[in-house]
Amino acid sequence: MLKRRGDSWVVPQFIEFLDKSGDKVKSITRDQWQLFPNLVEFLRTADAVAGYNTDDSWPKLYDDFVTWVRSRS
Repeated sequence: MLKRRGDSWVVPQFIEFLDKSGDKVKSITRDQWQLFPNLVEFLRTADAVAGYNTDDSWPKLYDDFVTWVRSRS
C-alpha cells in the first residue's frame, strides 16, 4: 500500500527522522500509526511538504517530521 510511485521518499526519511530523534520519540501511538498511510498519501510529492500546514489536525509527531524535512532542504 505504501509503495505507490512518488511515495518512496517519505518512508526512508521518516525512519531517519525517528532514528535521529533519539529519546524524543520513544514510541508511536496507535493514532499516529493509523494515520501514517494518510501522511504518506498527502506527502506523495516533495512539493506537498511546502503545502503541509502544522495548524491542520495532524499529530505533533508528523508536524515535527515535516519541520525536520523542511530544515534539510
